[in-house]
Amino acid sequence: MIVKCNKCKEEINKEDLEKNYYICPLCGKLNRMPAKNRLQMLTEKFDVMFNDQEFTDPIDFPSYKEKYESAREKSGETEGVVCGRGTIGGNDTCIFIMEPNFMMGSMGTVVGDRITALFEYKEQTSGYRIYSFRWCKNAGGRTVTYADGKGFSSSQKTQ
Repeated sequence: MIVKCNKCKEEINKEDLEKNYYICPLCGKLNRMPAKNRLQMLTEKFDVMFNDQEFTDPIDFPSYKEKYESAREKSGETEGVVCGRGTIGGNDTCIFIMEPNFMMGSMGTVVGDRITALFEYKEQTSGYRIYSFRWCKNAGGRTVTYADGKGFSSSQKTQ
């Protein structure tokens, strides 16, 4: 499969780009790396968790369902974040990584629910004996619409 570099726009073999850690061999630009590829690089073992939340559109945003479906198809993910538990350097770790190919990893209600669930899981199963790792790079086009502050309070507890 052939892809284009985000900077120089030259065509590159996708397999070659992956082998080069998504750095363009022609111009040196770091291209978007899918979350699951980043997880393969970072972890010895990883199990996806909290992948069962369903799409929601609580503010009835125009054309959002169509944009969501397009992002799912483009990225191969069900939302803008991949959450789970794995090992990094032999250390048990709860991990979430934003998916840049899903609306540039922006944060909707399901993303907030998944991240909250991960921190609650971490707190309930091990307290502070398990590391947490976050990789966030996003455009922030969507926002979490929590009236109850659920996402904020849960992540505050685990800091």
